[in-house]
Amino acid sequence: QADFLEPRSTAPVPPLRRTFFFCSSAMALSTSPSVATAPGAALAQQPAAAAAQPTPEMVDGVQPEYLGMVKSYNARRGFGFVACAATAEKFGRDVYIAKAEAQLAFAEGSNQNVFVGRSAADRQQPLSLAEEDLIRFRVRLSVEGFPQAEQIQRLRKFQGTVMQPPALDGAIVTDGNADGRIISDELAAVFGQREAILRREHCGHARLAVGDRVTFCIQSEGELVTLPNGQRLREALLVMLVPRPMTAAGILGCFVLNLPRAPVHEGWPMRPNLLLDCHALNDRIILSGLPQDTDEAELMRFFGKHGAIGASVAFSRSSAFASVAFPSSAEPTRFVARYVHTFADDKETRLARLQPHCNGAECASRLPGLPAPILTHGGEAGVLFVAWSPVVLATSYVVELRPAGVQAQWTMVNASNGQLGNDAASRFDRDCSSCRVHGLPTNTVFEARVTYLTACGCQSDASDPSEWCLACASPAPAMPGVMAMPQLATMPGSGANLKYYWPQAQAPMPLMPQQLAPQMAPDGWGGAWQQAQPMLAAVPQQLQPQLQQPQPQ
Repeated sequence: QADFLEPRSTAPVPPLRRTFFFCSSAMALSTSPSVATAPGAALAQQPAAAAAQPTPEMVDGVQPEYLGMVKSYNARRGFGFVACAATAEKFGRDVYIAKAEAQLAFAEGSNQNVFVGRSAADRQQPLSLAEEDLIRFRVRLSVEGFPQAEQIQRLRKFQGTVMQPPALDGAIVTDGNADGRIISDELAAVFGQREAILRREHCGHARLAVGDRVTFCIQSEGELVTLPNGQRLREALLVMLVPRPMTAAGILGCFVLNLPRAPVHEGWPMRPNLLLDCHALNDRIILSGLPQDTDEAELMRFFGKHGAIGASVAFSRSSAFASVAFPSSAEPTRFVARYVHTFADDKETRLARLQPHCNGAECASRLPGLPAPILTHGGEAGVLFVAWSPVVLATSYVVELRPAGVQAQWTMVNASNGQLGNDAASRFDRDCSSCRVHGLPTNTVFEARVTYLTACGCQSDASDPSEWCLACASPAPAMPGVMAMPQLATMPGSGANLKYYWPQAQAPMPLMPQQLAPQMAPDGWGGAWQQAQPMLAAVPQQLQPQLQQPQPQ
């Protein structure tokens, strides 16, 4: 998200001088408030009379301007805050809005753009700042060195439709143009142009799609950008996705959250930052890569300030996941639109940063796995039927089978012919929730698992293995196996079409399958023990002390 610094035309500065600052999402996370207190330390060295007055921020003799969004404003209490990535990086905190400055915003900075689209009756009503207003402002430093907004001017907020989304971070662009386009009738009414340039750095980590509604502002005095085809357009700034309907499927954002942690106890050393793979959905954010000492309370200290109503943490065999629930889609939409978020924790303001998700198999984000699929006989010799629970996030599914009880390699099911064969290009469609597997040996017991992939290129953990099943022509007795199947728990949360499941502990099942009894050797259980030995590799370590070879009678 870009924040621009530009001298106002009314200030005593050289004309036509413009300064632009872009905030890179790859900059290091700041967890120290020293940048905010440094100006106060400088003021302490000045005479007391001068230190009592707020000091305008100056850069090379010029008081810069910023663009930001009103994060909060309480007209009754008379103050608010501005969210701006550039000021957060510079001062380590949000910019304070005083009531007097908010009231002067429209007496001093009103222009025709403020009233575009407002009825005559609405124009007679006193205007006041509100959350999500887009503003241009300057900064002065308080005696303590904290940033305060002044010369606030509310900017016209346009609505438009995404005609072409910008390229994602790390995406390969074939035509050399990674920019997108927005079309807006409101923009045409003010500037005479219906299109605006949409760049990735101005819309945060929101995954925009064709047809999405967005809000944005325009630097009215800025120069037009010349495109490779010679077309000259204005650039959309502070772009935010209009919340999608709760029934809409898809991912709002895929990113890495760099979240600072407080010490375990006061006076203890700081803990390393959390680096969490995140997927923002309509009403929740799914996190993976949590360390073992992360709990719901720690997550809510941060996400609670962004409107979260609850968090749940669960651990699977290979990873740890969390689901942070929100009351609507508006909160996750606002969250992914910004690169930097401030939050106060233990008397200190910290910065959390949303970083691009790294591409590649070695660092791919993970998502919670599905419940164990259901594996049954297919009514014919050598045929098995696999059924699984579909999820709205999935764009494709991978189904795998292997001989049960011998720790064999998993083999993919080819979606085109229903036979085993590791063809990575052959996956089952998002609307598919079952398949038939042909050409299996009838004397082998199989187990199955399912993995799903998403539009952002990430994949889930593999599901737990299914119950064992023999590829025979007629129904066979259920084979309990030697490994207990885990229970499945639903991730709590309200208003969600998508449910996530994680394995939980379960008491062990009987270790000796009854189906072995007809195959016993003449020497009784001693012979059956030799036949069952290949299955012991699947027995959990904690259960193995219970298994002892029977002594000859």
